[in-house]
Amino acid sequence: MEYFVAVAEERQFSKAAVRLGVGQSTVSEQIRSLEQQLGAELFLRTSRSVTLTPAGVAFLAGCRKILAELGHLQQAVLAHARGELGRLRIGAVGPALTGVVPTVLRRLTKLSPGINVTLQTMGTEKQVRALAQGDLEAGFVRAVSRRPGLRVETITDEPLWAVLPRAHPLAGDDSVDLADLSGETFVFWPRDANPAFYDQIIAACHQHDCIPGHLVEGTDMQTQLAFIGAGMGVSVQPASFRDAGRADLVFVPLRGGVRTVALQLAWSPEFETPVVRTLLHAVRLSKTELGA
Repeated sequence: MEYFVAVAEERQFSKAAVRLGVGQSTVSEQIRSLEQQLGAELFLRTSRSVTLTPAGVAFLAGCRKILAELGHLQQAVLAHARGELGRLRIGAVGPALTGVVPTVLRRLTKLSPGINVTLQTMGTEKQVRALAQGDLEAGFVRAVSRRPGLRVETITDEPLWAVLPRAHPLAGDDSVDLADLSGETFVFWPRDANPAFYDQIIAACHQHDCIPGHLVEGTDMQTQLAFIGAGMGVSVQPASFRDAGRADLVFVPLRGGVRTVALQLAWSPEFETPVVRTLLHAVRLSKTELGA
């Protein structure tokens, strides 16, 4: 079709050959072959020029439309291959929604506004399962241990803070030692919600001479904060939770070099697509803005 359009527009085989960068005989052979396939003459040939037959006029309009559509299709294919277009299903733990996710998505939109993003709030282990099954392309997770079939990129490392009922004796302190909370009832996630995160918090407690007296489990952060606000216990949580906006509890920094916990981007290499790589690029560009 490109050969035919070139001849139709140039009205000479020789000029069409120059435009296409091929020999004139090649152009002539392609046109003859095309006419044989269609069973109709497309050109009236003279020694000086060629003109379109009625069949050629009709064929030219169709060729131009098809070639334009092919051009658009090629651009779309290349955009998908470059990670500029496509579907991106993302999961995120609750704390990531207040700072990290908006920052990264703003950057992603600037890089590739054609990516269609859907976002679901879910816990870390649920995200890990969804990534393994191909139900998510990427997830913002908390403190995932490295494991086969999963890649992670650390975005930020957050300090841990004590979370206390407002009536707690230490609630007015500028900072506290973890050991000061030893023997108290601790409110926390069930271990199966994120074993690595759970184990990190318990290990931090033990390293700083803090032995929880009893554990009260809350399946989501709002439930845990409600328990703490009601005076049912204390907790140790990443600093990002301190913007919860509750008047019945306080967040107090921990002294003594208590370890940090990571907020990460996770994805499965089995389902890694160009748009996942674009998201990863957006994450890396966002780290400075996030203070990572």
